[in-house]
Amino acid sequence: MKYKGTPVNKLLKQFENSGYTFLSKSYNVIHNCNVADLDFNYKDVAHLTSFHPGFYCYFHSISDKSLVDSRFIEIFKFKIPVTLSSWEPNENEHASLFNLFGFIIITTAKFEYIEINKSKLTTTYNLAHQNKLILKTIGNFVHTLLKKNYLRLLNEDSVIRERRGKLRTNGHE
Repeated sequence: MKYKGTPVNKLLKQFENSGYTFLSKSYNVIHNCNVADLDFNYKDVAHLTSFHPGFYCYFHSISDKSLVDSRFIEIFKFKIPVTLSSWEPNENEHASLFNLFGFIIITTAKFEYIEINKSKLTTTYNLAHQNKLILKTIGNFVHTLLKKNYLRLLNEDSVIRERRGKLRTNGHE
């Protein structure tokens, strides 16, 4: 299958050429599931409101290559709308882009096969802002918030991912 989504490195370069500076952080997690389970979990938008309290999704459009939705995130009990685009730039890779308060956040999730029912998930948060001082001053704080959210979502999704792996071990497809 040929992937037609914009490669993330090309998108990062376009933002850099427009005056944005990036601060990136990556996290690695080993899951007891197949790469296909990780990939499915990222594409399974129907599970968002069931498994992730606080997510309110209103879909604008869905195609075979991208998903655009509006999500409301709660900050200090206020709901703030966020428009998120997600796409599949390469096989076993998921990317998303959204902006919030002048920050651009481009996230990549790469799925790597280790062995049957064991996969590595590498998630990278690329945080950008046009003002280097703002990025330097509060960029690490924003990354701390992103990591906190990431760990919450990871914990909630691990149940689904690992259950699929266990079912596969028991002979189910």
